Amino acid sequence: MAEVFQPLELQKDGKHTGRWHYTYTNSTGTYTHECCQRCDHAEDGHATPTEAVECFRKHEAGYYIISDTEKKNEFGRCLETGVITSGLVTVGRHFLRQIRLSKGAQTPENIARHFMASF
Repeated sequence: MAEVFQPLELQKDGKHTGRWHYTYTNSTGTYTHECCQRCDHAEDGHATPTEAVECFRKHEAGYYIISDTEKKNEFGRCLETGVITSGLVTVGRHFLRQIRLSKGAQTPENIARHFMASF
């Protein structure tokens, strides 16, 4: 069984609570994703499924690797400045995205913003 990532409504005593966590399901069961285990809404859940998805995206944006593709002769336009660059940032743990950013634009804030916009 493949892993499934999605927001699910929390239940208490078998009844829906109107609160949400981002979850993953695999062959062993369904679990609250670590993003919702560590956020401000860990105990009571998020108000909407969209809020739970945003929690997951913010969590994912914190994982990135910066690389330079100049040796591979791969260039593209920086999403932040528009200049031609070989700078490339791979973002995420579960859903990898590659974002073209020049060295000067590779700040955590820019990486997170462009990663969030890629969904």
